[in-house]
Amino acid sequence: MKPAPRCVLVILLAVGLAGCASAATSASALPELASTAIGSASPSEAPSPSGGSSSAPTTAGLGVAVNLTFTGTTPFTAIGSAGRCTPITYGSNQAGLVFDASGVDYPGLGAAFGVEVSDLPNIKWQVQGDTYYIGTSGLSLSADHHTITLDVPLKGAVPAGAIPPGPEHVQGTIVCP
Repeated sequence: MKPAPRCVLVILLAVGLAGCASAATSASALPELASTAIGSASPSEAPSPSGGSSSAPTTAGLGVAVNLTFTGTTPFTAIGSAGRCTPITYGSNQAGLVFDASGVDYPGLGAAFGVEVSDLPNIKWQVQGDTYYIGTSGLSLSADHHTITLDVPLKGAVPAGAIPPGPEHVQGTIVCP
């Protein structure tokens, strides 16, 4: 029997922040995002997400390839080989894929960026503090479960009463080994 879907947004955020324990990830120390192109980034290790339905993350040294373009209020390009891929499995079958990265992986990216393509596909991009974007449509996973293709409109999300950030869009690919 297939386990109930889990809320990976919280897990992605927790994993992304746990893997970035340096002061550079605190809201006050995050760099301002600007229109920036990032070259090949060096890999960084992150702790494995907790939970029994994911395998250990695959790190950049084993062939992660990121090519993402963010357009809108906060234009940004992330191109490189940093970040972590984690297969989602049910029993012995791979059912999806999670990718996460942070400003440590791609300077200027912000606090955390996570993508899950499974039963409940989603993106969460935490730019700084309580400012983040979410998206759920325009994600696809290749038949071999190695390539995530994104063409996703992102909606700003903030705490109640705050002014949401302007619109964003992310397009590109993430290839995991």
